[in-house]
Amino acid sequence: MGFLQQTGFTGRRITSTEFTESGQGDAYRLDCAINGDDEPQLDARVRVTSTDAEAWQADLKARGRLSGTVKRLSVSATDGQEAAALSGDSSAAVYLPCKLAGNKTIHLGVSVKAPGASNGNADNQRLTVAAIASRLANHAVDEAGCLKPVAVVDQSPTFAS
Repeated sequence: MGFLQQTGFTGRRITSTEFTESGQGDAYRLDCAINGDDEPQLDARVRVTSTDAEAWQADLKARGRLSGTVKRLSVSATDGQEAAALSGDSSAAVYLPCKLAGNKTIHLGVSVKAPGASNGNADNQRLTVAAIASRLANHAVDEAGCLKPVAVVDQSPTFAS
């Protein structure tokens, strides 16, 4: 979990962490949970998805992974492929293309919920959660076996205009 900085957990004592990562390509999966002061602080997931960005976003909202007011974040992908980055209240999500060997393209869907975030609708808190999602997305691109060049996310995201 070294790619996750502790910036969102200032003043909290981390009491437990769970981290699992498995597979490559279209079998890649990552789950991360962090509890601080015995309360959920962060729940992060990476899944391979075969849906387009619009259906992916609708699914995130339906499952409560992207809550409240949603703001778009700046993101771009190589070769004009579809990519998306979104910020919700105490949550963020990234959708990135991943080209595999054999010219197969999949998409990685990253979602991060930070229920322990104080004032999760404040722009600075939103960008902190989005930065965690961005670091996780870049980690997943490497670990899933995506070929270079590949889409990467700015680790200091900004809101799209």
